[in-house]
Amino acid sequence: MITYNSFIDDDEKRQALIRSMHRRYVPGPRPLDTTAEGPTGRDKRHIRIGSTVLIVEKENQGVGKQTEGRIIRILTPRAYHPRGIKVILDNGKIGRVQQILVY
Repeated sequence: MITYNSFIDDDEKRQALIRSMHRRYVPGPRPLDTTAEGPTGRDKRHIRIGSTVLIVEKENQGVGKQTEGRIIRILTPRAYHPRGIKVILDNGKIGRVQQILVY
């Protein structure tokens, strides 16, 4: 048997759920994107075509071997990537930016 009080409780729960679904998504804070040496390669704002950077290629991620070069194209569409923005260098290497040498 449904009582008036249980109907009100269900309606209040439903209204609260609807209100929570209409809240705007606000992303949390990102980790600080600078080191003692300067900005890292995680934030696209710090990367420009022509900058000299150190990258890590996919096959060298476990070893950590870095390659130096100048950026000719930025591949990552997002403004931030936790492992580094993916770029193509002037020597044809593709990898994620680990450090920016010359802005």
